[in-house]
Amino acid sequence: MKNNYKNLSNDEFGSIPRAKILQLILMLFVSLTAYESFGQVSAYTFSQSSGTYTSLPTSTVVHASGWDDNVASVTIPFTFTFNGTGYTSCSVNSNGYVTFGGTASGTTDYNPISQGNAYSGAVSALGGDLTSNSSTIVYGTTGSSPNRVFVVQWNNTRRYSAGIINGDFNFQIRLYETTNVVEMRYGNCTPATNTNFNVQVGLRGATNGDFNNRLLQTNGLDWYNNTTAGTLNTHACRTRNNTYPSLGTTFTWTPPPVCSGAPAASTTVSSANPVCSGANFTLSLGTTYTGTGITYQWQSADNASFTTGLTNLGTSSTQIVSQTSNKYYRARITCSGNTTISTPLLVSTTLCYCPTISTSNNEYISRVVSGGFSNTSTQSNYANYTGLGSIASVMQGTATSTIRVTTANGHVNDGIYLFADWNQDGDFGDTGEVVTGPIAASGSGTYTLTVTVPAGATLGTTRIRIKLSRNANNNPCQATFANGEVEDYLITVIQSCSHTVTATPGRSCGPGTVTLTAIGGTGTTEYRWYEYISSGSPVAVTPTGSFVTPSLSVTKTYYVTAYNGVCESPRFPVNAFVYPAPSSSVTPAAASLCDGVIELVATGSNSGTTDTLFYEDFEVSTSTLMMLQDYGSSTYGYWYIEESPSEYVSYETVNSGSSFGAIDSNYDNNGFSNNALTMSAAINTYNYTSLALSFRQYYRYYNFDAPDRAIIEVNTDGDLDGVWTAIQTYTSTQGTATNFATVNINLSAYINQPNLRVRFRYYSGWNYGWNVDDIRITGTSVPSPVAWTPIAGLYTDSALTIPYTGGNIATVYAYPDAAQTYTATVTNGSGCQATDTAVISGSSNIWNGTSWSSGTAPVAGTEKIIFNGNYSSTGDISGCLLQVNSGNVVINADNTVTVANQVRINPAATFTLEDTASLLQTAGTTNTNIGIIRSKRRTQPVKRLDFTYWSSPVAGQTLYNLSPATMADKYYSWNPVSQAWVTHMNGNVTMTDAKGYIVRAPQSFSTTSAVQYEAIFQGVPNNGDISIPVYGNTSTLPADYKWNLIGNPYPSAVDLDEFLSYANNVAALDGTIYLWTHNSAPSNAVPGDQTYNYTANDYATYNLSGGVATSPATPDPLNPEISDNFNGAIPTKHLASGQAFFVRGLGNLPARFTNDMRIQDENNRFFRNMNPVKRNAANSGIEKNRFWLNLRNNQGAFNQTLVGYIEGATNGLDRGFDGSLFGGNHVTIYSINDSQKLAIQGRALPFDNSDVVNLGIKTTIAGAFTISLDMLDGLFVNQDIYLKDNLQNAIHNLKSGPYSFTTGIGTFENRFQIVYRNEALGIPEFNPESIVIYKKDKDVVVTSGTATIEGVKVFDIQGRLLFDGQKINASEKVIKSLPPTDQVLIVQVVTTVGIRISRKILY
Repeated sequence: MKNNYKNLSNDEFGSIPRAKILQLILMLFVSLTAYESFGQVSAYTFSQSSGTYTSLPTSTVVHASGWDDNVASVTIPFTFTFNGTGYTSCSVNSNGYVTFGGTASGTTDYNPISQGNAYSGAVSALGGDLTSNSSTIVYGTTGSSPNRVFVVQWNNTRRYSAGIINGDFNFQIRLYETTNVVEMRYGNCTPATNTNFNVQVGLRGATNGDFNNRLLQTNGLDWYNNTTAGTLNTHACRTRNNTYPSLGTTFTWTPPPVCSGAPAASTTVSSANPVCSGANFTLSLGTTYTGTGITYQWQSADNASFTTGLTNLGTSSTQIVSQTSNKYYRARITCSGNTTISTPLLVSTTLCYCPTISTSNNEYISRVVSGGFSNTSTQSNYANYTGLGSIASVMQGTATSTIRVTTANGHVNDGIYLFADWNQDGDFGDTGEVVTGPIAASGSGTYTLTVTVPAGATLGTTRIRIKLSRNANNNPCQATFANGEVEDYLITVIQSCSHTVTATPGRSCGPGTVTLTAIGGTGTTEYRWYEYISSGSPVAVTPTGSFVTPSLSVTKTYYVTAYNGVCESPRFPVNAFVYPAPSSSVTPAAASLCDGVIELVATGSNSGTTDTLFYEDFEVSTSTLMMLQDYGSSTYGYWYIEESPSEYVSYETVNSGSSFGAIDSNYDNNGFSNNALTMSAAINTYNYTSLALSFRQYYRYYNFDAPDRAIIEVNTDGDLDGVWTAIQTYTSTQGTATNFATVNINLSAYINQPNLRVRFRYYSGWNYGWNVDDIRITGTSVPSPVAWTPIAGLYTDSALTIPYTGGNIATVYAYPDAAQTYTATVTNGSGCQATDTAVISGSSNIWNGTSWSSGTAPVAGTEKIIFNGNYSSTGDISGCLLQVNSGNVVINADNTVTVANQVRINPAATFTLEDTASLLQTAGTTNTNIGIIRSKRRTQPVKRLDFTYWSSPVAGQTLYNLSPATMADKYYSWNPVSQAWVTHMNGNVTMTDAKGYIVRAPQSFSTTSAVQYEAIFQGVPNNGDISIPVYGNTSTLPADYKWNLIGNPYPSAVDLDEFLSYANNVAALDGTIYLWTHNSAPSNAVPGDQTYNYTANDYATYNLSGGVATSPATPDPLNPEISDNFNGAIPTKHLASGQAFFVRGLGNLPARFTNDMRIQDENNRFFRNMNPVKRNAANSGIEKNRFWLNLRNNQGAFNQTLVGYIEGATNGLDRGFDGSLFGGNHVTIYSINDSQKLAIQGRALPFDNSDVVNLGIKTTIAGAFTISLDMLDGLFVNQDIYLKDNLQNAIHNLKSGPYSFTTGIGTFENRFQIVYRNEALGIPEFNPESIVIYKKDKDVVVTSGTATIEGVKVFDIQGRLLFDGQKINASEKVIKSLPPTDQVLIVQVVTTVGIRISRKILY
């Protein structure tokens, strides 16, 4: 009968579970490894070739036709040495192989190489279940001695597997005399089907662990050149219709040569160490010896020198032995009389405990932790971890140890037992050796086992066994059980000791080392410090009870013992506390005295605020704040992030209003879940008085497939697989799918924990799910006060009204008199302190009433100026800060105090700026000044009816206080919207910064006699950026212009060029300002041609081209000197403090003044100031070539215009360079450009002497006038300037003197031009306009220009002739002695060429 199951096809292999195959192969490989290393046939050398297959010419039949499963012995005609042994016979098995030795193979042994039978060796050419195809198996010998070949030949053999497989195989096994070579030669092989049939090909030694075989398991390949060396004795070669040995394929195995010389050194190897008492184990050698002739002698002894208990064992290359006590082993290896002894090996004897195994380990032990020991493992039926060493050291009698066991794939009925062999007798059956259990382990998680060592426990290493099983069974030796796992470990039992020790914890504020102290009982010789309560070696041994830990970042518990030379006390826990250090960071870290009031803020302090320590809202696709802990779940039973409304929650649509965390056990029919949503990082809860957990949830309870629980757990040991404590368990539905329930849980029991985590564990069978959102942990912080030292110069308010006297405050204000370092000390709830400093550097210069602390007045600008007494300036001073503590500080005329930053005036002190004195501040954009100053400004001499234009340099000044004696309705401001004056009754208004006002002189002043008025401004000095609204448009029609009255807002002069060029102002303002200069109203007391004659009362004008005055200049324009006229100053770019002016607005935008516009000194050009100044024009740095023209008469009428050739100007109309005519006296001179009347005209460079400037004049009085040069600069110092009179056809070099002319009343814009070349004029035609008639005192003057007067007649309005003069023959006639009348007269003039004109005059 055929035993078909013994020959496994590839398909049949596939029917066995893969895991089982791998397990069997692995077990077999482990058991055979030693044999493979030391077998003889394994040392044979394999080769292959493609030769010629020749059948035996003569042969003897060993198995007749029809053979099947036959074995027969035949004689070999020579001695053939195989595997080191000589043979003269062999046994031929019809199943494709031969064997050697006294024991033959079985007739149904189809796997000769892997078979474990006791034959001494095998040679297999086609080892498998074979049968005859009406053919024979024969043998014979070829050749002659000593080179004969013994051949066994299979003819037309067929394979059998559940029936005959078609296709014949012919092959030979050939044994060579002398060389002892083994050869397999294949003839015609014709497999006809695609049935896979595996055959064993190769050699086997005395055991199946000694093999040398071939492997081929790929279809479609010839055996030749495609087989590989087998690594397992079961490896085989495939046969089928496209996989077989081709004709002539020859496989050859050549034995190793005979050994020679001394064998190489070797180690001794044991298959186990330690070994179970009485159990077999295998000895082998670490060196592989090849060649024949090597002999072995194994020996054992009781000592390493083999002088005691020496016993000779076996003579094979390996040795199987057993022992009941520790033994040493070695082997003597001999070749040709040379012997080498292997290195002795001590094999220890150990107790071997009863076997136990789980046949189904769905639930298993995934981790075991004891102190510093941790072992993570995967599923197994049983695991022996005693090789990992002792996991804990526990004292006899009283000490306890805890072992934490984590389970996976847990079941509700699981339980855990712990067994210990306390008397070390090799079993767990004695009283007390069931140590713990059953511990309910209903579901995956971490469970704590407590181990208490009996007082009589044997000292030393003790085996413990941990058993997890469903429906717990307390039998530690249960041979097999379903559902669970067993793991074995070792613990160490140490001697009981009555010696004692106590310890005191230490602390560190923030990461760092901690000093711990201990006190041992009498006789203590050393202290031993451990990291764990029952495991590990000491991390330190100290002669005294002081131990400095390594640098720690979190609180750690150490354990200390006291050793007295005899025994070691029980371990005593002592904490090395690491408290959070408060952050003390002072901002700013560095400052200067020059910074003024310095706000010092210490961060790191708090006052019991509620802090969010953790928050997860699931609004990202992957949460980084929470992670998944899987304790064995179904494919779909895990946490994920879901959007609202959900699309993937299987049991209903869920909507939290936003994304949320979800877990669903309903998705999978096997829907078991034991997953936890866990905080990724722990939080530190030191320095909090309370903690709270809040979240929103929808938990749908079903319990269709128990369990069904939603559990909230906390962990404080920093170990994700450590101890988790349930603080809330839900077994009923919470919330709804569209209305999540809000949950608040008090966590205050977990304050002062360095590692706090919270997790949401869903433990459920096939039920529904749990959905959570907005997980938040909050804490109320312990107040952390901050104190400052020193306290001098510190205040609790920025106004410096409340000195800091100590105590808790995070923000103080520093204003020291000298350089100072302030320290902020923050103390948190743990008592930890942190400090940081603010260094205030710099120097101060203090006036004590008589002298400066530095010895000299401050002028460098880098010192803080402090006044502590009366002071009267004698020059300029400069500092970075000004502080007046006491005394009366007076800054005298023309002196400047320059301060970079703040000015602070104590209410008990005074600070006065005399007229023309300045307070200049250079830094800052906002006004931080504190305290009142007094700033004096003196007007020009004024009469009662005169107005002065004012702007306040201080904040808080009222119009009334500016001039209390002014008539109640004579306080005005200008409304730029309505373009009208606004009356401020009684001056009851506070002056707005940068706004202009006009105030009439005090009512007590004379209407005829002018005197100075001194105004006093009192208030906080203005500083920084100051803006004022401006209204305007860009119309070119003067009637549409919008005028704005604004003024200098600072107690120092302002650079008008900077003001007009400032970017904001370019868009807001026209580039010309107008300054009021009238001193008095028109009066008949002034001599002149009319009833009322005017002095220089008009608006002085300034722009980037320069300024024009409204009063006469010095007589000599080429040598200007100080004028005696109070109004004679030409305005420059220096606008004095207190001065207001008109300016045209270009849009509804703010105009801005900045500190960058302020200048030192130059504060004496107040238009109303009686201090005379040189008539010069300050230059702003651009090229300017200018001349000023004055129009005047001898009765005081005066007006001025300016023409300049300026860098940046064009010959068109330019903002800032061209200034429109504004207001005007009764005589006016101006230039004309693009039909615009200009008080100032800027023209383009380069200068062209062919340029022509048109002039216009306007007069309300007739008579004689002059046009003259007032000043000139630039190229006009050398360039002549000509006045061309088109009416008189005259050209006059103004540098030679004034040009005199007469004119009547009117506006004349075609008469005069400025030219720069003296060109010849043609003969002029008579122009009637050249005849001018005007009253001069009591006379009537008639001038005719270029014409000659023949006669003049004067008539009254009734036609009566009052005067008749003939044959005058002159260009001028003065008519005297007319009767005084107040009437209109008609004057008739006849020229010598007969031209007659008539004019009316008032006489």
